[in-house]
Amino acid sequence: MAIFVSLVITSGRFTNSPQWKQDANAHLPHSKGLVRDSATLKRTQIVPTLDAPIMRGTNLIWCASFQLAWKEVAKALAHEAPLVNGAESFCNRLNAASDPRQFLAADTFYAIGGGMDAINRIRSELPGRFPAAQLPGFGVVSPDSVIAYAYLQADVPFALPFFDNDRAVEFREASGGAVKVKTFGISAKDDYAYHRLRAQVRVLFGKDSHEPDAEFAVDPDQHSSSDHRGSC
Repeated sequence: MAIFVSLVITSGRFTNSPQWKQDANAHLPHSKGLVRDSATLKRTQIVPTLDAPIMRGTNLIWCASFQLAWKEVAKALAHEAPLVNGAESFCNRLNAASDPRQFLAADTFYAIGGGMDAINRIRSELPGRFPAAQLPGFGVVSPDSVIAYAYLQADVPFALPFFDNDRAVEFREASGGAVKVKTFGISAKDDYAYHRLRAQVRVLFGKDSHEPDAEFAVDPDQHSSSDHRGSC
């Protein structure tokens, strides 16, 4: 089985400009992100489902695109649960996962599964749906292969724009090293201000804690459309 998954996230961050309201619904250009073979990532794993275990000192990246592709394979197999020899645990997690299409707007993704004819369909259909998408390279594929492909593009405009912080945040790695990371939000120096912007944020889970292992998650815009929130 050959599985090709592509994820493009178009930033939902707007600068504090008078133009932000009229630009909010405009198509945002794709920024050039990180392109790297996942096998070269030393402490980061690309996982297919949200229930994948997190090992201490590692990062996990998940996106619904993998489940989209897998569900298309199941549909191509007359809704039978796909299984791959030697990857039973991997397949069982994907088969048990919910179908993310029920949570996504139809114009945010393209997914297909099937035999060799799927390759020609991808080449003809994807550019019409997402003109900026780069067609995948399929290489040499045997005639009896099962093809699974998904492309997901998330567009997340915020009702009120956050600020790009002028100072990088120092992120401490598990190895002890420090890395400076660009962030957006509300800086500590503005602790007294922007009450409406603060009210836009919703804490999904967590507690007020300064412990290094504290776990929490936030929704930057609790009023944004459910079609575009929570998919990536």
